[in-house]
Amino acid sequence: MINTITDNYAQAIAELEGDAFEAEVSARLASVILGFQQVPASPHGDGGLDGLSHDGQHGYCCYGPKHDAFKRNAERVKAIVGKFTDDLHGVRDPR
Repeated sequence: MINTITDNYAQAIAELEGDAFEAEVSARLASVILGFQQVPASPHGDGGLDGLSHDGQHGYCCYGPKHDAFKRNAERVKAIVGKFTDDLHGVRDPR
């Protein structure tokens, strides 16, 4: 079976984690969404919001957990859902 460019990209991004994953996803979104703007995590934190588009009407959360942080896929899924839930609560109810 021949790998397509899409297959190769999917494999490459699947190998990323943490800040490297977030940076790649943000770069990809910026390349396909007109007006996408990354929200920097510093100096005051991004409040769980990693990007904006459509004049601030669309928000994006990105999370690339460490690959070795979970022994089972179910644990990884639970952590990702928990992180997104926390991030969305932070966006809705800023501290």
